Amino acid sequence: QSAGGFSPEQVAVSVVEACYRGTDQGEAIHLLGPLSGKVIRISPPLTMDTSEAAHYLDAMHRILEALNQQWMQKSK
Repeated sequence: QSAGGFSPEQVAVSVVEACYRGTDQGEAIHLLGPLSGKVIRISPPLTMDTSEAAHYLDAMHRILEALNQQWMQKSK
């Protein structure tokens, strides 16, 4: 199966890299890397409160939206 012409492995690696690089505002998320090459592992700190978790989930959403836009431009 592919997502927009990308293999699961390519998607997982790209997501991990994009989250590590973060946003222009300096928001970055350190993911544990793709498990078996295609599963994204998220391991938040156990001391994170709900508002902080929501903030970083929002940041991750923005990062993945930007990645999707990059892919859409490449596929044109």
